[in-house]
Amino acid sequence: MALPGMVSALLAPKMIHSHLRLQSITFFNMMLEVLIKKSELKIVKLIRKSKIFCTFTFMIISGIIMNFLQKGNINQFWLISPAKVKNNENTKHCSHEGKSCLNYLKDGIIKYTTLGLILEISRRCISLFSILFKNPFKFLSTVVSSLKFRLTLFLACYVGIFRMVSCLLCFSKKKDSPDHSKIAGFFSGIAFFIYPQYQIYTLALTKCVEISWNYASQKIKSSSSSTLLFSLVKRIQTVPILWLMRFISLGVMYHTALFYPHLSPAFNHKAFNLCSNDA
Repeated sequence: MALPGMVSALLAPKMIHSHLRLQSITFFNMMLEVLIKKSELKIVKLIRKSKIFCTFTFMIISGIIMNFLQKGNINQFWLISPAKVKNNENTKHCSHEGKSCLNYLKDGIIKYTTLGLILEISRRCISLFSILFKNPFKFLSTVVSSLKFRLTLFLACYVGIFRMVSCLLCFSKKKDSPDHSKIAGFFSGIAFFIYPQYQIYTLALTKCVEISWNYASQKIKSSSSSTLLFSLVKRIQTVPILWLMRFISLGVMYHTALFYPHLSPAFNHKAFNLCSNDA
């Protein structure tokens, strides 16, 4: 039953690149979530069942992401961006400019705590929007009582640990270095233990692959001794990866919604019901 979903991907109107990218990655991440829930591979089962092991793998992924964001000229969204170490040379001070380490740490925690609160409140308001006009007081009380703040705590801890470890490494080594980002990124990943959600994990996984590929392709393009690799990268970049991701993931998610509804993410159910008029 994956065929109808794939056909819908074929018949969908042409989208601008940003919209296609958003839709493709969204459904691809949901497909990864389903595969993690359903897989019988030992390592995947361990990720699914062990909160500690899942957090450890997230820490590794986080370290890889922060390492490549620091060392490459990569314009990709992730939870945070490291302060760039200039000219790839060791400097005697932390690379964040204009602030003391303490203010740099506090600024990050306050900003991401605020962001987390906005996301938490917005999510609750959207899910309870149907009762807003019927009973505004019930709406407000339900929103307040349903807030859990785990996402807020995760974001604040992630940025706080990263910035704290980065500054401590610079202080202990008496110099700053691009390699500090991967260490700080690894340790900041422990914040995942607070909010171990599939959506965060699959986002990190796809971002790790995407950022690693961008970094590797930049290195190959800038190297004059890798003509074969350069031509291979150019060929791969001509493949409509985003379209293929959407084509495959829509088929899988259609099949999942019909035959494995207990594995299907809530967003997939809502999208499926909306498009089928709750059929």
